[in-house]
Order: sequence, then C-alpha cells, then structure tokens
Amino acid sequence: MGKWKQTLLKEDAYKILKEAKENAVKLYGKKMSFGDIIKESLNKELAISLLDDSVRAYLQAYIRELSENNNVIGAVLFGSLVKRTWDKYSDIDLFIVVKDNSIECLHYTDKIDKKLYPMQKEIFEKGYGFYVSPLIVKVDSLNENRMIYNEIRKNGIILLDKDNIIRNFMYNTKKTSTTGG
Repeated sequence: MGKWKQTLLKEDAYKILKEAKENAVKLYGKKMSFGDIIKESLNKELAISLLDDSVRAYLQAYIRELSENNNVIGAVLFGSLVKRTWDKYSDIDLFIVVKDNSIECLHYTDKIDKKLYPMQKEIFEKGYGFYVSPLIVKVDSLNENRMIYNEIRKNGIILLDKDNIIRNFMYNTKKTSTTGG
C-alpha cells in the first residue's frame, strides 16, 4: 500500500501536497504539515474572496484584458491584498512577466486602465482607492536574485500563467539574495 493511500488522498493530490511540503521547507525554513500547507493555500484564496465585489470584478477584468496581450506570459497578485493587510488606500500589486519589451506592456496596462475606468470609478465612489500597480519584468530576469521575488513566491497568487512559466517561477524556491529588487 502506497503512502498516499494511507492519507485517503488520490495519488496525484498526495504528490502535489508532498511537493508543496518540500517547497515550504525551502521557502519558510521550517517543516509544515499537510494541514498547514492547505491552510496557507486557502488563506491566499480567502484574501481574494474577502474583497468587495466591485474590486474583485475589476481585478478579473484586468487579468482578462492582460491575457489578450501576446507579450504577457503571466501575472501574480502580491502585497497587502494577499496578506490581508490592505486598507481603503491600498494599491493592487500585480507582478507581470513578459516575453520581452516591458515598455510596450506598460503602455498596454495604461490602455487597460482607460478601458476599465468606469469600473475603477465605481470602486472610488465606494470609498476605495484601489488601482493596479504593475511590476513588469522580462521573463529572462526571473533567474536573477531579487528580494522581491522571495516575497512574490511566498505570498503571491497566480492569476495568469501561460505555459506554466509562472508556476515554475513560483515553485523555484532557491533563496534569492538580499539585494534590492
């Protein structure tokens, strides 16, 4: 009888949890139980579900627009929204990975902002100051040692991932240096 059968999980679910458990040791520097792994994962998802409906709809529309750009590889939500430390003046920290030409993507995000302005106006009228604050990087830079990458790996929620590049980045748990980012 395989170990996965003892936990009453399907083999593929056990493998995913086991991989997450191994990565948690590397990322957090401590062992975590399967329960802790599930709790950590659900806390991230809970962060999105606790957002006002208009903020959540705006974020979903933003990602939908972003996904139409062939230069964009993926996007990860991070920062105060994920940590559930946001207030009404917080921004929406969005890590965006592109194939090349990050300047073109910055212009594209400006177009998205203009297109979604009616949704953002509704959010402002509710008393929130939420707006997307993109951190745009080229895919080639994902191998660089940046402190911000540790933060994104630890607390980020993948919202868009073409070709599993973002997932591979998120679960690459090599420690990065403490140099700026």
